[in-house]
Amino acid sequence: MAKATVEDGCMKWIQAEHRARPELLIAQTGLMQGAAGIGLYLVHLDAFEQRKRPKINLPDSVFVGDLMLMK
Repeated sequence: MAKATVEDGCMKWIQAEHRARPELLIAQTGLMQGAAGIGLYLVHLDAFEQRKRPKINLPDSVFVGDLMLMK
């Protein structure tokens, strides 16, 4: 919490992900950065270990049932 940047009453954590351009500092959100992606992974891992389907499907999922829409 101490390393957070506070802006407009919100907290964010800025990181220098682009090593070629360390001055480019971005507070990223989404499934690839942060707790949302980790949580989603754990839900899928739990389903896999129980031999069940994941209970969460994203809106842009290419899977419907056992069929794959994209070839």
